[in-house]
Amino acid sequence: MKASMKEASNLPVTLQFSSSEFTTYLGTSERIVGGDRSITIEHSSTNSGIFGKRKSVSENTTLVKEKVTDHNWNTATSFSLSIISGTDVASAKSLISVKDQTRLHSSRTIDNPRSHVGGFSNKNEPVKVINHKPIKLYLTFLLSKLDATSNTSTFKINRDDQKSCITPRNNTQVEEALKFFQSFKTFLNEVQHMAKTHWTDIETKSVLKEISDGATSNIGLNRNQISELLVDDGETVLNPVIPYFVSGDEKVEGAAMVLNETSSNWLLLEEAKSLREHINNNRQPNLSAPPSTLLTNPTTRSFLHTLSHLAAVTTRTTSMISDIEILLRQSLTASIGKQLTPADFDAYMLYHCEKTYAELYKPRAMSYAVRRGEESSPEGMFEICRGSEPIRTFCNEVTDKVTGGEMQFALNASTKVKFGGKKFVHGLTLHKFSGGGGGGGGGSLTLKAKARQFSSYVLMVGRISNSTTFSPLNAIVVKDKDSLSIPLNIEHIPSPKEFKESISSLSDSQQSFAKQYRSLQLSDTLFGVVVLQIKPALERVLNLPRLSLTKEIQLTRQLMALFLEYQIPSDLLSFEELEDGLGVGVVVVGEIGQVKHHAASLFKLINEEKEAEVAEKKKQLEFLKGVQAVEQAQAEEEEPAEEVFYGSVGFMGGGGGGGGGKKMMKSKRMMQRGGGMERSMGLTPPPVMQQMAMSAAPEPIMKKELAVRVTTNVTVPQQQNVRQQQEKDRENDKEKDVEKDAEKENHLDITTIPDRLEEKYERLDPSGALRPAIITPSSRWTKTSQKSLTNPKSESTTCDLEKEKSEAFDLLDALTKSGAITMEAAELHVVVASSHNFCDSLIDTVINKNVNPVEKLERSCLIVASTIHGLVPAEILRGGEAGREHLLLE
Repeated sequence: MKASMKEASNLPVTLQFSSSEFTTYLGTSERIVGGDRSITIEHSSTNSGIFGKRKSVSENTTLVKEKVTDHNWNTATSFSLSIISGTDVASAKSLISVKDQTRLHSSRTIDNPRSHVGGFSNKNEPVKVINHKPIKLYLTFLLSKLDATSNTSTFKINRDDQKSCITPRNNTQVEEALKFFQSFKTFLNEVQHMAKTHWTDIETKSVLKEISDGATSNIGLNRNQISELLVDDGETVLNPVIPYFVSGDEKVEGAAMVLNETSSNWLLLEEAKSLREHINNNRQPNLSAPPSTLLTNPTTRSFLHTLSHLAAVTTRTTSMISDIEILLRQSLTASIGKQLTPADFDAYMLYHCEKTYAELYKPRAMSYAVRRGEESSPEGMFEICRGSEPIRTFCNEVTDKVTGGEMQFALNASTKVKFGGKKFVHGLTLHKFSGGGGGGGGGSLTLKAKARQFSSYVLMVGRISNSTTFSPLNAIVVKDKDSLSIPLNIEHIPSPKEFKESISSLSDSQQSFAKQYRSLQLSDTLFGVVVLQIKPALERVLNLPRLSLTKEIQLTRQLMALFLEYQIPSDLLSFEELEDGLGVGVVVVGEIGQVKHHAASLFKLINEEKEAEVAEKKKQLEFLKGVQAVEQAQAEEEEPAEEVFYGSVGFMGGGGGGGGGKKMMKSKRMMQRGGGMERSMGLTPPPVMQQMAMSAAPEPIMKKELAVRVTTNVTVPQQQNVRQQQEKDRENDKEKDVEKDAEKENHLDITTIPDRLEEKYERLDPSGALRPAIITPSSRWTKTSQKSLTNPKSESTTCDLEKEKSEAFDLLDALTKSGAITMEAAELHVVVASSHNFCDSLIDTVINKNVNPVEKLERSCLIVASTIHGLVPAEILRGGEAGREHLLLE
């Protein structure tokens, strides 16, 4: 062994187990078998006598025996254990070599009884040799950790290597040791498997037979006896692997932390003594007359007992190393007082951000009210939630001076709508632990929107195409206590480090294609939410004063109906200053009065059109009835008829208003059949036409008087002041537009944020744990609406996205005169998401990897926050936390 230890420094040393079988055909032998069963044969005969015929039956019993020809085979089994230095197998040094005596196998067929192991063999073949695949164990690691001179171990952990030495369990040296112990355990299991399968199969299927006076008896081992021979868990021998701990009160370092040489040698000597006693006690099997077989051979039994003990030592060694981490887990749990979960980690990160970041740069809940001003009542609200709580983001409100003013989106190929208002950029940092433990938005996200009663707004979701263009994916009108829920899907794309490693083996053309497609993925990380308020847009497109529609609920609903249901151009409803008024007999007061008048006129026209359509349908129906009646009368002229009077309903082109009715003939037979003339002919009008004919015309929404007087409390001087204020506001708007055009040179391109984040990910996150994330709205939106104002019950439906988008775009087309007017009362929220993925669970990250997840996630948050706000970390942290920006430089 010492020679092998010296050779291990230059050559690989291998422990090899070899096993072989030799099978030879011996010839045939005959024997008589049977005699333990009989066959009974019945014989029947009929005899005639004075009393007639009589039947007699006799039985003969015969013992059955059979001559059997056996084909005899001779089988010998051997194994060896040797040490090989280098690759020269011929120079192997044998440690154990055992060869079994000849075994006799009898079979009624000529086939080799071991043919299923080494191939077919018949009597014409010479000796059949079956060499099993050698089982190898590389001893280089074990021998390199032993000192050949002092016979002591030189294994130690390199604590100076901070990158590889993470914990007492997680370091390079222990990993190498565990790898060796695992291979050692595999070697022991394979050798024991050889004994339990091949050697046992030889003993049980082909046992020695003793032939005496034509009778045979088995004198080999049966399966139960073999099981007793192989049962040995190795726990009866002293196991020297014992956990050894030093009390926390004892100040010991270095070698004093390790068990001293005297104690170690004493344990090893006791182990060897206990193993010898165990082998001697079990050297001979507990059988009455054990045959001389491979399994009963003393050397084999000593070898198998030693293997069982080594397996127990290996199992306890690996278990004790893992127990170190279990103790650390228990200590961590005891120090905190409970088992930590990802939800606990989320709660701490909220607390940590509150005390780490300055007041202006803290993560904010992404929940916003839709309101016209700071003091106005909200029209509704929207938020992005994880579960029931809104997510928190690093939010930067971008002013017009920075963004360059308005943005636009396309209603169709020919119409683009501009919108202004506030713009927000949100940096969302998700995190996820292995095994499904997600937090910080790592779970599923949902965009929720609600509207108050008698309120409405347009909600759009989409992407940011460039610095001035928003590309809507879907849009919907949220109104009158609607509650909208939109699931958001999260897709993680590779980190910059992973991307570079993946394309390193590709050609230049393939890398160019991958980079171009990644630029598309990065642009998709800009998820946008746009909120457009309807009432301010109505006031502007109708030339009404600001806030004039706030309390005009009925008028607002009528205007929405005219725009959505009837596609009425806004010019037909807008206020205009006319010197001659609106016509003779029409008196209105104020801008609202004029718009109400226009709306009433349009509804009057719509109602007249509806009444005309109903009258026309009634005429068509009566005409059809008259034709049917004439045809029926002609078909039954032979019968007497009586006069039937129809009221003022006309037919055959006759008027239906008031002047007298028409007479027609109707047979008695038709009257008696019941159901009237129409049913007797089988020509009853269709249900829709019948309903239109019989139901009364709907009441017009507005009164029909030509003169409409709308009175308000606004006096003439007040009207002049309002008009002067409107003109002043329009001039201010023009000045603001000029200022915006002049400031566009300094605008911030939002689409550069993903590229800047990409650069920081690559430079400041060498581990590659921070990945860009794409947020995509699901195609299944759910809207909960109240059935009526007096019915508090609500019903939930799945939105038809195509229909909802079409209605929203039709309304926006009317409110902006097909893009001619800018939507000023708007908000744009751009969410840039990223995800920090931990490779292990929360506890494994802390214990196994010795990593503080708070610091890792804090650095990722600082990367995102500094990019969103355009500031260095020291400027967004609290005064007392300004020294933590060093995390970005690790």
